Amino acid sequence: MTGHVSQLHDKNVLGIEIMTGKRILITGVTSMMGRAMARTLVSGNTVYGVARFSDPELRSRLEHLGVECIPCDLHDQDLSCLPANVDTLLHFAVSYDNNAATMAFNGFLVGRLLSHLTRLEQYVVSSSVAVYRGASRYDISEQSPTIPNGIYGTTKLAGDVLATHISRERRLPGAILRYWFPYTDEPDVSSDYFQGLLQRLREGKTFVVPDDDTVCQQPLFIDDLVRITVDALDFVSDEPFVLNVAGHKRLPLMQVISTLAEVFELEPQIRVAPTDACNLLHGSYDLTRLAETCGLGTVGFREGQVRL
Repeated sequence: MTGHVSQLHDKNVLGIEIMTGKRILITGVTSMMGRAMARTLVSGNTVYGVARFSDPELRSRLEHLGVECIPCDLHDQDLSCLPANVDTLLHFAVSYDNNAATMAFNGFLVGRLLSHLTRLEQYVVSSSVAVYRGASRYDISEQSPTIPNGIYGTTKLAGDVLATHISRERRLPGAILRYWFPYTDEPDVSSDYFQGLLQRLREGKTFVVPDDDTVCQQPLFIDDLVRITVDALDFVSDEPFVLNVAGHKRLPLMQVISTLAEVFELEPQIRVAPTDACNLLHGSYDLTRLAETCGLGTVGFREGQVRL
């Protein structure tokens, strides 16, 4: 079964076609992706947002938009805090801790959620490039080997495997989206890798960059991320729809740092060295499936940083 779930669609202010009339649960609603999805989907749907809500101001902003905020620590075994009658799960909650509890959160939690929410019709699980083989990741397709070499990648892969098993057993349509280099125009988002680079620029830190234009990143702007994630719901399947999601342009690392420095009028400290000495993340996806299904992004890196 390929499991296409029909949606009732409308368009939001960004021109993104969105589903309506759904009861949507978003875990990690205070994350970069979680809050952006909540803002997009709250019009025309009932949206529940789950997080610990350590920032009262952010919770207030989400509630003002119409999100029904549910304070809940998903590290706990008890999921009774969650509404029982949701039909769509968007799972963005994540742990970056390097300890045994990370497996319970990134891995087993996926299975717990999909088992607990018995009325689900569809879901999206946020996964990562980290599930693929090795530290140097280039031209990765959805068929590339998933042999992670660290705790984070291993735990994310465990979540993917559990989602796949439950989808097959319950014939539950789902999608596993493996995001790579997302960024937002909302300031002070701790999970935005490029805002981290910007802070390093402001502190005068040195960037070790290879003199090799093939060593690259693929930044993808939040508007494109939201649109692709929503569109992925048209491809959910009980053999989960796996999709690599990244920016449509491969930017050499020197260009990434130079663009940030120019937009924010900073002087970069750059040292050119062999690739193995590079202190920046790098890698690329083969985006053939993305182009053929949800479509590539449209917002360029410079434009996105200007918006920030």
